[in-house]
Amino acid sequence: MGKESRNRVLRVVVAGGFLKSYIEGLLAAVVGLLIVSPAVGDLGVSLFLGVGSAAHIVFTLMSGFLVRKTGVRRLMIASAVLPAVAVVFYVLPTFGVVSLIAGNAIKGVSFGILTAVSPLLIVEGAEVRCRGRGSALFQLSMQIGLVAGALIGAGVAGLFGHRPAWAIDIDFLLMLLPASVYLAAVLRLPDFTRGDAGRCYPQKAHGKDLRAILPAVGFMVLMSASGIGTVMNYSVVLLADAGFMGASANLVDALLRMFSIVAVVGAVGLVDRIGRVSLLRTGVCLMVLGFAGAALTSGWAFAASLLLAVSAFSGGFGVCAWVVVPELLPANVRAQGTSLALFAGQITTCVMITFFPQVRACCGDASVFWLFAAVSAVSFFYFGIIRQKS
Repeated sequence: MGKESRNRVLRVVVAGGFLKSYIEGLLAAVVGLLIVSPAVGDLGVSLFLGVGSAAHIVFTLMSGFLVRKTGVRRLMIASAVLPAVAVVFYVLPTFGVVSLIAGNAIKGVSFGILTAVSPLLIVEGAEVRCRGRGSALFQLSMQIGLVAGALIGAGVAGLFGHRPAWAIDIDFLLMLLPASVYLAAVLRLPDFTRGDAGRCYPQKAHGKDLRAILPAVGFMVLMSASGIGTVMNYSVVLLADAGFMGASANLVDALLRMFSIVAVVGAVGLVDRIGRVSLLRTGVCLMVLGFAGAALTSGWAFAASLLLAVSAFSGGFGVCAWVVVPELLPANVRAQGTSLALFAGQITTCVMITFFPQVRACCGDASVFWLFAAVSAVSFFYFGIIRQKS
């Protein structure tokens, strides 16, 4: 594969990451409008979000197996077309909440494909010396997309707050622009089914090959169990309990997300210089310090500790996961193994987010943060076990 083809692969990865998170940011603004809509309400929003998340998780698992039959390019084209199809369902007024739920299910299918296949593109389409940077750029594009989508959604809500139905439809229609950019990039994607990477997918996996998937699964479970996804979902609540009231909690939450982006930007230039394992180990060491500080402090010291943990995660786990997981896997089970590992990570995250309030109420904040620090410490030694493969 030539240099131009490799550049096209990276453009597809970056555009897909931006699209995925941009739509998530817009939908966060839409949900607030849908809850107060008499035609949707709390139950409709729960179904809207639940079905979309379920489709995302299921197709993250399925895509690694589908790629053996369809090839990478066809799956990625599907992931680019489906958001536009979802928008059609989103803005259909005829079926009300049913069409909204159907649209979010279609969007979830697209996101599942993107999540599972993008790491394969990074490893099999980018030069070895640039894989870490490609993974970092994918992570960066997702974080920038989330901020952009949230800001645009908030702006639309502010401008059309007196006409919420208009605001909802405008948010949905604004998904089409990045979707069209992504589709244009995907249509120029090289056909992996004609190369060495594509020929490995039709092979059947044997028991020994399936056991080789376990290190990648373990990596994703530890990444999710480290707690950053949970912390970010409950950050405003945690900050309020630490002494930040009202708008100040939201301000610190915004700082956490901003410094997370800064950490990824810094990691873009480091990951291929110092190596993935070194960056990962540095990140989890800082996470241990951050979580320990969060367990022992309150107020601004607590906020600084969270900031350290979140930034370290973004510059370590967040940057490296997209390239380390497929690199850990043998070529003939890389697609299936990547899907299984990402699926395991998503399930772990869902369980932790769901039960975090109960665990927190039972054990207290300090115990929870010590647990997250312990998982981060275990990760440090786990990276040594998988070092030879990464």
